[in-house]
Amino acid sequence: MWTLIAIASALAGTITLESENPVGLRVDGTVISPGATATRVDGLSGGRHVVEITTLSGNVIDTYEVNLTSDTAVVDLVVVNRRLQRAMEGQDVERFAREFGPEAIDDAAYQALLKKLVKGSAKKKFKRLHPWVSEYWFTIRQVKDICYSWEKIEDRAMAARMLAPKTIDPENAAAMDALFPSIRFRQEVHDAYGIP
Repeated sequence: MWTLIAIASALAGTITLESENPVGLRVDGTVISPGATATRVDGLSGGRHVVEITTLSGNVIDTYEVNLTSDTAVVDLVVVNRRLQRAMEGQDVERFAREFGPEAIDDAAYQALLKKLVKGSAKKKFKRLHPWVSEYWFTIRQVKDICYSWEKIEDRAMAARMLAPKTIDPENAAAMDALFPSIRFRQEVHDAYGIP
């Protein structure tokens, strides 16, 4: 499971981002990096700054407001399972990840979702899935099962991309490769999950 993907800190008007897997970074609406494992932004003035962590395809994973009280203020942020949170000084990062990282949808709710996706057109299934994506987090195994609800490969790929920002173990996305025999759609899904 992905426990820690990034640490960002604002130090002397600087934001740095380090991650195990590539993530995008936007500060105050400006794309700093569309996807990298190490990024640095210098020259930030004191005041409010909006930091957004994104997938490689540009979908916002999480947003955090940083208030630098001066040009030398220090604010530490940690992205745990794709959720941006403020870290406490001296915090054990692995413990922080266990305690504050999201949990996957529970089995009863997951089974209820699968039942809603059994019948209907592709468009209706996407409409039914949308509120669940807003409310819950999913494992790759669950995403794979959900994608099987669509017959067409392009619909499966769209469902997988839709679920990407709410997946707690995106590093396992290659387990869905059998769903996408087309190299084009497989690559689109890999890009959405930030894997090669």
